[in-house]
Amino acid sequence: MGAQAEHLTPAETSTQPALAPVLEEYLAGAQLLFEQRDGAVNLGDLRGRDLQLDACIDGLRIAGNNAWKLLESALAAADSGVVFVATVLALESKHTVRLKQILALAETDTTLQFGVRQAFSWVPEPITRPLLPHLMASGNTFYQGLGLHLYHQHHIHADTHLEWAITHAGTDIRDAGLTTAGELGATTLLPVCLQALQSEQHSTRFAAARAALLLGENTHSLSALQSLVTGNTPYQAKALTLLAVFLPLEAAQSFLTRLRGYTRNKRLLVRVAGDLGDPVNIPALLRLMADPELTRLAAYAVSCITGLDLIENNMDAAPPEDFAAGPNDEPEDENVESDPDEELPWPDRDKLVQWWEHNGSTFKPGTRYQMGRQINHRHCLDVLQFGSQAQRSIAALHLKKLDPAAPLFLTEAPAWRQQARLAQLRHS
Repeated sequence: MGAQAEHLTPAETSTQPALAPVLEEYLAGAQLLFEQRDGAVNLGDLRGRDLQLDACIDGLRIAGNNAWKLLESALAAADSGVVFVATVLALESKHTVRLKQILALAETDTTLQFGVRQAFSWVPEPITRPLLPHLMASGNTFYQGLGLHLYHQHHIHADTHLEWAITHAGTDIRDAGLTTAGELGATTLLPVCLQALQSEQHSTRFAAARAALLLGENTHSLSALQSLVTGNTPYQAKALTLLAVFLPLEAAQSFLTRLRGYTRNKRLLVRVAGDLGDPVNIPALLRLMADPELTRLAAYAVSCITGLDLIENNMDAAPPEDFAAGPNDEPEDENVESDPDEELPWPDRDKLVQWWEHNGSTFKPGTRYQMGRQINHRHCLDVLQFGSQAQRSIAALHLKKLDPAAPLFLTEAPAWRQQARLAQLRHS
């Protein structure tokens, strides 16, 4: 990638003693906040976390070489958070030697590669875009994967490179190319994506079906996704989410009925009913709330359709006294699984049933709803601005469905970039 920054002053041999504890605190804070990004509740929460994360990085950024000395030590036993911070600072300072050092460390460690990719997403496009020709021409699949990641994150069209990736012999590059083409809205590459449906690899078939679907093809892609679901593949849950959004509603309801014969996973069925958005499923969801294992998830599905906030409307309740989910302090208890619905409120089922009896007639069966309103372009933008992260990801798919040539809205991107994109979409 060249030696554009090798002339910079080398890192100092030691960090100033008085400064070291402060820099260590900044680094520890950045690591923690990086790990916690995935736990953001909504865009506002993500923005707050990202601002705190950037403030910690800024403390290291200002310290210059003193910070890099600390990072060099931390990289010896690195986790993805340390690698993220180090990569951000190396990219921002255009220090090629340091960047190469980090990439070499991460090349054979998928956990560290996550930190590198997140850093390439975090840093503004004008800094990373000049690296693209070097990454794609490197002959190194890790570097080439980073290049595809940049195309994806910054909505950069490069059909030649994407077609090369989609037809690549390596699964990782091929799947990344398919993902990028679909999410970018590269409609000219639809025929190549459809050809990839013939792959025997589940990952490639899923990536190809998803790409073709996002690009507006709704025959072969939907058929492939249904086969991935009924074949009980590792992509069952992801394929179901896409089917819930993109299948015509009548066909989706029919497939949901058939699905009961293929899986005993009631949680999966409840989640699909919420994603589907058809109020015709609400009576069944209310019945399922009688099962303590499904109560919170079924109530959440009802909320996704109706927009009803259980806490604001005083429809939450205390947990059942005899219900225990997740690990406890008993050494003899073999249950080590965490509670999957820990963040969801317990509903007052009787109040919800009563609310539906009074308000159900305002919802039209056979119509898709999200957060209480029928789905359209403007409402998708409202959900992207105010909804939960799970709701936002569904709204992003609906928005893509409305305009296959547009890029998919990336709900995990840095918050300020998401806010800028939202403003752009509202004024377009």
